[in-house]
Amino acid sequence: MQIRWYKKRITAVSIAAIVLYFIFRSQEHSAIFKIIIRDTKPADVWEYVADFSNMKKLNPTIVDFSILTESGNYDHWKYSAEYKEFLPHAPFIHHSTHAEFEVRQDGESYIINSNHSTCFFKGVACFPATSEFMFSKLGPNTLCVERVTYKCPFLFARMCQKDVDYQRSSVMRNLEKQFTVKKKVKKS
Repeated sequence: MQIRWYKKRITAVSIAAIVLYFIFRSQEHSAIFKIIIRDTKPADVWEYVADFSNMKKLNPTIVDFSILTESGNYDHWKYSAEYKEFLPHAPFIHHSTHAEFEVRQDGESYIINSNHSTCFFKGVACFPATSEFMFSKLGPNTLCVERVTYKCPFLFARMCQKDVDYQRSSVMRNLEKQFTVKKKVKKS
């Protein structure tokens, strides 16, 4: 009698574990964001974005940040940062992210590559993301293209997509505003 009870319990726990695995299994997603900033030099936009202190102005979900390490020079600069954010569609949920940045010029293009590890619940659940942010000349303008790849649990895929879309669209929109405001001030 007791052996049957154990078998049923083991079967139920096994099924629950399999279901939870498929619900919380991370899947890889990617997105591309583009914007043209009129009458700007790619190096100017690149320098602005590479300075992480400006990211708080560009990304409205960042609450606080710390630069942890820095090395290199203007042509090839590396740094790491830790920042705290909230989810835009669930602002009561905060998370922390550790990121490694590589800032460099590649011919006529300017690039910021980054790897992020976003952790929830004090590091219990962490998910990786990568970004390649490229700035290149397009006539008198700057073409900004960011390719983002991120992992997210199946159950939260829609929320993750909304979060990434909101953040990266905000960054692009605020970046455009920043350089439009600078031009108006210069002309005055």
